[in-house]
Amino acid sequence: MNLKNGPVSDEERGPLMLSYTPVNDAEVLLENQRKGSR
Repeated sequence: MNLKNGPVSDEERGPLMLSYTPVNDAEVLLENQRKGSR
């Protein structure tokens, strides 16, 4: 998945990315690691 740096419009992100922010990126990665380790 390619994510641009800087602000991106909702149309460019698409409905699945509406809740994505650089701030919670680390939390998302940690959550994915937990799911993958199970």
